[in-house]
Amino acid sequence: FWPKSSCTVFLQVAPRPKLLWGLRRMVAKKRKHSATEPAAAQAEHSDGSDGCLPEWVAAASWVRSFGGTVHEALAMSCSREVNVTTAVSEGALLLRIPEQCLVTLSAAEGSAAGKKIFKAVSIVKAKLHNSSNDVALAMFLAFEMNAGSRFKDYAATLPPRASYNGLPRRWSDKKLARLLTGSPLLERTRRDREGLRQDYDLVASRWKSVDVALPSLEHFDQALAAVSSRAFAGLGGDELDAMVPLLDLLDHRRGVGQAKDAQYKRAADGAVEVRAQRTLAAGSAVCLTYGAKGNAQLLSCYGFCLRRNVEPDGSSNDVLEFALPGATVALRAGPKVYTYGPFVKAIEMLRDTQRKSVPSPA
Repeated sequence: FWPKSSCTVFLQVAPRPKLLWGLRRMVAKKRKHSATEPAAAQAEHSDGSDGCLPEWVAAASWVRSFGGTVHEALAMSCSREVNVTTAVSEGALLLRIPEQCLVTLSAAEGSAAGKKIFKAVSIVKAKLHNSSNDVALAMFLAFEMNAGSRFKDYAATLPPRASYNGLPRRWSDKKLARLLTGSPLLERTRRDREGLRQDYDLVASRWKSVDVALPSLEHFDQALAAVSSRAFAGLGGDELDAMVPLLDLLDHRRGVGQAKDAQYKRAADGAVEVRAQRTLAAGSAVCLTYGAKGNAQLLSCYGFCLRRNVEPDGSSNDVLEFALPGATVALRAGPKVYTYGPFVKAIEMLRDTQRKSVPSPA
């Protein structure tokens, strides 16, 4: 429908002691959306037998009904951690999610609601704060979350709306000022908060359907948070994003001393295949990496930070955003290959600014 939009890179200023202390309280090893649920409430979601969430069981059955594969050792606990109940050997097929189970723009285009979403979004595309692809996919997902359609079993595995309260755009103004003052993320978060409402109002202004109701702002907010934190780039065909059931429940693990548990790819028939990258011991969690992202992007998109966000080669994923009028350089700590070029560019920017500020001799 639209070409794949470019990805925005979020950068973070090295935090002040106050900011660092505040963010450390939110440090988590993943976006464990139900971590704040009381134990009793979590237990209510368990099927009471092997501790595997019934939502996982139903979604796995749904995937298999389309000819997909879910390894029998995979399970999701009431704390929403995906693990293996028995040892799994390296190279084993963990998941095979058929294309029919992927929530994509192509899937949206084939539905009545999706056609109306595309029409409204295409009209206001140039005015949107978020990418038109994300807005369209989020609107479609919001519709599917409440329509009881073919994706209902997948929608049931998504976290509740309140679980995204770790995202800065959900914070109060007081909390934003207390934790993000001194960081470029503060103003970016404020723009994201305003942009969410702006995008919804723009689509609503072009919504002409009577038989298909526009999802509420609250449902759009929840769906956009899900798309921003869970969509996989390039797995939806035509290099577009896709929401991949069950795979998007795996946690984030990256950095020094960490090994990949699984690797995924898009197969020739459009299915997404996931294989074990190493032998997985019984009871161990199965994790992915969300990529080499700085804490500003992790916080903005996923609602958590990492205490030691460093790559195996010693380079930091966090950067110092060095800004001068008209240009910005991302400075990093680490090996010379990452640090020297940006540092030289920053010096040249300063020199250029200084030369422009000195009046020419008469």
